Amino acid sequence: MPLGERMLAWLYTGPVGHLWSAVADLSVLWARWIVAEARRRAHSNR
Repeated sequence: MPLGERMLAWLYTGPVGHLWSAVADLSVLWARWIVAEARRRAHSNR
């Protein structure tokens, strides 16, 4: 495998991949929290 291809694979599976994974995990976490908070507030206003 050529060096350039190895470096690109390392970049995608290393720093960029980990950053993307963290952003995706945090986005899902925040979205679930927002939905849960909205439901809690909707039920408490009844």
